[in-house]
Amino acid sequence: MAEARIKKVGAKNKRGSKSARAEEPGSGRQKAKPEGGRQEAKPEGGRQKADLVDERQKAKPKGQVIKLGAKLGAKPEAKSGTKPEPKVDAEPVAKSDAAGEGSTAERLKTKRPKTDSPKPKSKRAKMQKQRDTNAAVSNAAKEQIVVAEEKVAEEPVAEETVAEETVAEETVAEKRLSDEENAEAKKEAVEADPYLLNEFKREQNASTRWTNKQRTLVFGTRGLRTAHRYLMQDIRNLLPHHNTEVKWEKSMTFDEIPEVAEMNNCDNVIFLEARKLNLYLHLAKCPHGPSVKFQVHNIHTMESVNFIGNCLKYSRPLLVFDKSFSDITHLKLLKEMIVQIWGSPRNHPKTKPFHDHVMSWVYNDGKVWFRHYQIYSEKFSSNIDQQQLREIGPRFVLEPIRIFQAAFAGKVLWKNPQYHTPTAISASRKRKLQNPLRRPSLSDSAFSSSSDEE
Repeated sequence: MAEARIKKVGAKNKRGSKSARAEEPGSGRQKAKPEGGRQEAKPEGGRQKADLVDERQKAKPKGQVIKLGAKLGAKPEAKSGTKPEPKVDAEPVAKSDAAGEGSTAERLKTKRPKTDSPKPKSKRAKMQKQRDTNAAVSNAAKEQIVVAEEKVAEEPVAEETVAEETVAEETVAEKRLSDEENAEAKKEAVEADPYLLNEFKREQNASTRWTNKQRTLVFGTRGLRTAHRYLMQDIRNLLPHHNTEVKWEKSMTFDEIPEVAEMNNCDNVIFLEARKLNLYLHLAKCPHGPSVKFQVHNIHTMESVNFIGNCLKYSRPLLVFDKSFSDITHLKLLKEMIVQIWGSPRNHPKTKPFHDHVMSWVYNDGKVWFRHYQIYSEKFSSNIDQQQLREIGPRFVLEPIRIFQAAFAGKVLWKNPQYHTPTAISASRKRKLQNPLRRPSLSDSAFSSSSDEE
């Protein structure tokens, strides 16, 4: 009976235990048994004893022995004969509320020694301190300068300073003498160079600015004869600052000429007017005047006469006037107009820096005689005695008729009482031919009054 009960209990154990199921064939959960049929007992932590021994040996320092019964956190015992390590007071580690806050290395840091260094000052205090130091340095420098000046003032004047003053006075006197000598040398140079050509060259090199930008408009009316056209071309060749315009129609009035000059950026006008066989020349300052009207006589162009003189084209001329241009009132105005209209501006881009020809204006018999000469010298000397004049051309005679206040119009400022129109002269000649013994009477308008309608 007892044996039967034992067999029943064993069968139940086989059916219900996990170990029995694992040992059943085909379950796949069979565990290899160690040799000898004994199983090792596992420690409480689920780790074997051999693993603990290996970890202790890895953490074991050289020259130390860790016993099997020693705890993991215990310090190893030092060998006999080695010096003990100095103890370091560790800072007390504050307990952190959150788990895992901080590390062991941060907790075991050594205590830093306390220093008595003052707290850093504010930026404003630093700036104020810098200002104070700068002010102190500047005041000290000023005091040193004042002290040095007082010392210099108190010291007696040395002989060396007196000698220096005398030397300075001597140098000033020498400069004055040199200035006087230079003035005398300039006078001698002027006497040797009466045309001041060398002075002009120095001024030309010193300043090359073109300040006088006056231009002259040279043109004529339709109906000019061949000699008149050649004369107009010769005048253009004499003026480097000239400008040209197309022929002026006879149906147009002279009041529009200032507008044409303004459109061409010209301040002066030389206008040739043709009436039948006669030629009239107008000089005008635009746009406000004055203006002068001439009748042209005895025209000889450079093409008509073989003149032997020659000069550089567009070189600056010397304008020479008769003494009467400085004595007679209306000739003074005429002289100023000729200088501004016919004179070449200084430093003009087209001018040449030479004075090798002369324009002569002579007042004789109530007329202005124009001649153009070359300054010629065989030895190329500036001495007047060794120079000659050779005529270049053109040549003509201007008989003034009237001077107007405005340009080609306005109030008559001066009128030539000796001028007679070509029609009046021809009418008087016809009368003489009809009755050569007849004397001119006061009723003859040809000699009693002058008219410039032609």
